[in-house]
Amino acid sequence: MSRLFRDVDGDLLFPQGSVVCIGAFDGLHLGHAALVRRTVERAQALDLRSVALTFEPLPREWFAREQRQPRLMLSSQRVRSLHQLGIDSVGLLRFNESMTRMTADEFARRILHDRLQAREVWVGPEFAYGHRRGGNLDTLQEQGSRLGFTAHEIEPQHLAGERISSSVIRQQLGAGEFAAAEQLLGRPYRIEGK
Repeated sequence: MSRLFRDVDGDLLFPQGSVVCIGAFDGLHLGHAALVRRTVERAQALDLRSVALTFEPLPREWFAREQRQPRLMLSSQRVRSLHQLGIDSVGLLRFNESMTRMTADEFARRILHDRLQAREVWVGPEFAYGHRRGGNLDTLQEQGSRLGFTAHEIEPQHLAGERISSSVIRQQLGAGEFAAAEQLLGRPYRIEGK
């Protein structure tokens, strides 16, 4: 069952529990795919639902409205691609003024515990969350010990000695290096929309 939800608050979605990954997932490159696959594998092993949490607009877009970087994919593509990688549910959370004020503790309690009943949470390297990026993996692990989930970081993904990231892919596309971007994306780059 594929599910999409947008709101932070609401009824408990997964009373039996879930395995959650969190990220921007812009481009859904090979690093993102590794994080999503780990989440799906762990959810299957624990007989739970897998959930990908992402945001619309992306937090970097919200905070840099004057100097927006181009997106690698539209939100509709992100949701579709996450489901294609095996994610059961996508939380495309509305990133707004209220979200910018939410502390790391509130995020863990309101979303991960109250809304998703997370049992495991998976994040990428250098993960930060909450008001002024006040939370990190250590914070998440501490919150998890109180709220009933474990938190884990997936190792950075590299290709030919270079760390895979959306920023690098944007640079490659900007320089017309489509073959290099394709390798980090794991597929040919394409764009859709008006």
